Amino acid sequence: MPGEPPDHCGPNRDRKEVSEITPEGIPAVEVSRSLPLIEESTMSVQAFLYVVAVILIVLAALPLPTRGVSLALLGAACALLAYAWPVITA
Repeated sequence: MPGEPPDHCGPNRDRKEVSEITPEGIPAVEVSRSLPLIEESTMSVQAFLYVVAVILIVLAALPLPTRGVSLALLGAACALLAYAWPVITA
């Protein structure tokens, strides 16, 4: 546009595109070379047992025929096992 200074001089000389800068001020190109985008970690056995316990207790609250198997007791047993897991594996 007329009246604007060229990109190579004035206050716009160090200006970067928004997509090239991260919140920390490091250019995105350098960040992508040094850091992985997704860091994966495995779920612990204790966390898995707690998730299974919650699922079983939720299923026990639903009116489902289970043929003599008490989902609530099974869920409580899983929760107790998850709670005691550090002592069991120590």
